[in-house]
Amino acid sequence: ILVGAKTMTNCIFTIGSVTQSMKATKILQANSIPVSSIKLSHSNARIGCVYGIEFNCRYTDNIRRFLSAANVRYEEYQK
Repeated sequence: ILVGAKTMTNCIFTIGSVTQSMKATKILQANSIPVSSIKLSHSNARIGCVYGIEFNCRYTDNIRRFLSAANVRYEEYQK
């Protein structure tokens, strides 16, 4: 463990389908934003299968801009 190291806080945006989640991941990675496409479990999702992206919260503003420009619909998810 590094003394004084900051822990990475991850955020999640839910995106309805696996296709849109993968599209978002590709767009963000192409713009040097580290992101992972994830499937949220039923206990995390309101209804059915929901996919999303997980990323370091420091990228939130940039991710909002890129996804909006690409017309990718998302919702911010609270852990």
